[in-house]
Parts: sequence; C-alpha cells; structure tokens
Amino acid sequence: MKIEVVQQAASEVAADAILLPLTADDEGVGPWEAVDAACGGAVALALSRASFRRKRADVYALPLAEGPWQDAILVGLGEAAEADLESWREAVGRGLRSARSRGARSVAVA
Repeated sequence: MKIEVVQQAASEVAADAILLPLTADDEGVGPWEAVDAACGGAVALALSRASFRRKRADVYALPLAEGPWQDAILVGLGEAAEADLESWREAVGRGLRSARSRGARSVAVA
C-alpha cells in the first residue's frame, strides 16, 4: 500500500474516490464544503436525504455524476467531542474498504 500525504485543495487531488470523515455535529463547514462544491452539491443533497447520520461506523457510498472523483465515501466519526485517533482509524479503514469494493484504486481523504 502506498500512502502519500499532500496539502492541497481536495478538488485538485487526483483519485478515484474521495473519503469524507464527518462528525455528527458537522454543520456544513470544513473540508466537505469544498468537496461538495467540486461535485455540484451532491454531498449536501445526499446528507439531507440519506439515512447516513454520521454516527461512528456509518458508511455511505455516493456515486458522483460530476466532479473529479467517481465516488464520495462518507464515514461517520460520531460526536465531535468523542472523535479520537481510534475513531479516525476505524472510519478511514471502513471508507477504504468501501471504496475498494466499488473499484477504486486510489482514494483521497479530505
């Protein structure tokens, strides 16, 4: 497995899928705003309609019709006050498995 850390706008990262860890109390701020803008508002629309509630262990794969990625993988971290290194590790692991099952060979984490 190759891991590369870059610091650039999410929309500029070349990948098959984008993984978005979200806390239960995210209110439209943070990295997912830029991802949402890059894919024409699909993330915000999915969050308003989907059963994905951002709880720890929640995973929601969102196929994208536009934007630089094929899929956005939303993963829940639970409450922000309880999100720790272990919840991040678990969420990223779940998200990577989901992306891989959908055929992604490269995944960016926002």
